[in-house]
Amino acid sequence: MSFILIQHIHTLWNKRSRGGNGARLRNTIPYAFSLPSDCTRESAWILHQVTCSEINDFARTHHCIQAADFQDLGFRDLVMQLDNYQLQVRFYRNGNNAARSSPLPFADLPFLPLNHWLRLRYNGRYVQWTSGNWWYEQSCYNIGYFESFTEDVFLKTTPASQFVETAQLR
Repeated sequence: MSFILIQHIHTLWNKRSRGGNGARLRNTIPYAFSLPSDCTRESAWILHQVTCSEINDFARTHHCIQAADFQDLGFRDLVMQLDNYQLQVRFYRNGNNAARSSPLPFADLPFLPLNHWLRLRYNGRYVQWTSGNWWYEQSCYNIGYFESFTEDVFLKTTPASQFVETAQLR
């Protein structure tokens, strides 16, 4: 059995953490974590979700979700499918992102062969239409297609490819 392992590190903040101590805390968030013990190999699709928010001083909350199909994971910004023993990943850009650097609605990442992984990083600036307040987000996805893996696979190995689309957030 093969596994698709997705680690999503999602960071959220507003103007208060654009500089000073908030920015210092936010900038200490790594691009990879060890998998917690509850990320077992029970299903083909495994999501390790890490959320870091200004609301709790960027403390990390971890949880794992197991799914039989990709659609059950509920992503809005990614589509994945296996094609001839390779994983195809499509990244959908959010049209509401005021910091979006590309006019194209999506980007196809390189095909990922078995026992390899890739890293996708992007950020954004969004406005709450009712109040006019801005908030910021950064997402880092480590996506692997593996026969087997260890809890530190994203820490001790190198991605086969990286796709970075980050804007200077002002």
